[in-house]
Amino acid sequence: MLRKLEIPVIVLVVVVIAAGLRFFGLEYQSLWSDEMFSIGISRDHGLLDIIQLTGADVHPPGYQILLAIFIKLFGDSEAGTRLLSALAGTFSVYVIYLLGKQLFSVKEGILAAAILCISNQAIFYSQEARSFSLLLLSVLVCALLFQRILDDIKKTDSPNKNLKYSYIASCIFTMYVHYYGLLFIMLQTIATIIFFYSNKPKLFSFIKLYLIIYAFLLPWIPTLANQLHIKQFWIPEPTIRMVAEYVFFVFNNSLLAAIIAVFIIGVGLILAGLKFNSKFKSCQVSDILQSPYTLLIFWFFTPIVLTYIKSILSTPILTHRNLIICFPPAYLLLSRSIVIIVDSMVNKKLVNNTLISLVSIAIVVYGLQSLLKGGYYENPNKAQYREPVKDIVQHNFFYPNPKLIATDSWFDFYLNKKNIKTDLLARNEEDLTKIEDVVKDAGYFWYLEGHGIPDLSPLYNKLSEEYEKVTTIKYYMTKITLFKKREGIKGA
Repeated sequence: MLRKLEIPVIVLVVVVIAAGLRFFGLEYQSLWSDEMFSIGISRDHGLLDIIQLTGADVHPPGYQILLAIFIKLFGDSEAGTRLLSALAGTFSVYVIYLLGKQLFSVKEGILAAAILCISNQAIFYSQEARSFSLLLLSVLVCALLFQRILDDIKKTDSPNKNLKYSYIASCIFTMYVHYYGLLFIMLQTIATIIFFYSNKPKLFSFIKLYLIIYAFLLPWIPTLANQLHIKQFWIPEPTIRMVAEYVFFVFNNSLLAAIIAVFIIGVGLILAGLKFNSKFKSCQVSDILQSPYTLLIFWFFTPIVLTYIKSILSTPILTHRNLIICFPPAYLLLSRSIVIIVDSMVNKKLVNNTLISLVSIAIVVYGLQSLLKGGYYENPNKAQYREPVKDIVQHNFFYPNPKLIATDSWFDFYLNKKNIKTDLLARNEEDLTKIEDVVKDAGYFWYLEGHGIPDLSPLYNKLSEEYEKVTTIKYYMTKITLFKKREGIKGA
């Protein structure tokens, strides 16, 4: 009885640690421009407007609609707006355990959960008011239900009805959370056709599911078509180096961790290949195609390759955060490889299970140590808009009623909370005359530089020549400068 309870307890501990890592310091980082963009759409508009505004951007509306519900319930604070992502990130750890268990065994599930638990990138996006953490969870749920249907359909031509309905609902949800969710569902469709190309009855059972799923996408097709015609975007054209760097991104942006992980996966695949080779004569092509290894390798590499090709041929869309959907196969392959290596070294079941548990603990401890040593919860990692506003309010006691000149409107999110408004948006040299008109009757004015503004922009240099700098405060990716007039100089 005790042995049966060991695994759930380990999983529970890992999930609790994952929750702690994702909820601790949820409000520490300032909201940055992308988050404020999402919050502005969901907080300030009704359902139809949210759908319309999201359609005018480059995303489907699913996340924004859910975020609107969370904002109504929990407010628009840092913690309130990031709560949805933190919950999604926590549940992802449990779902990857279930998926590892479904694909291989409980041991792989525990290891995969431990790896995802301490993934720096997974934690980061679990603390951001954007769709990526929810995308990760929804893809994992789809993958789990897909595998359960796959296992079920091997035994019967028609899987359990509740399982089918759950899969349909999860796929529809995933498509509307993020377009990489749609890509994932399309890859599952392709995989299904490949798996069952020689078994028409089973193939038809799956195809019926996808016809229903894609039917729910039809109302959004005109909007999707318009979004596909967008040619100007901030993402640069990809390079092979960017693709290679993605491996570091998956494994905590650590060269050492990436090398160790790739080495272990390589050894694991070799051992699995040797084991498979001994049974090759008794295997059919369908067995190879439906192998968990084939599924995971297809899942990991195909989105990367397709995204790279699309980015080269048309509008660039390759970013590491979009490819968060490739985290699970990487972690599951690593987990499976660890289990294969341990199995090849230790035959006794009790010792084997103990060793796997120790490896899982070591992974979590290493991850915690890496997070704390790197100062994840102490150092800013998002453009700081909240801190400049706080300092401006404090300085206003000494410099009353200064004008506010900002390079972008994102400062308004925090300024409005203090009942303060910017007097002018300006970021180019051509705006100097406008600034002079605004500040002509003021003794002082703040110049607020937002995310993406060079440290010494041409406009900043001009202002430094025309006006006297009282103080400059630099933050992470933002800066504020208090200017006052010089006597006898233009603008005085």
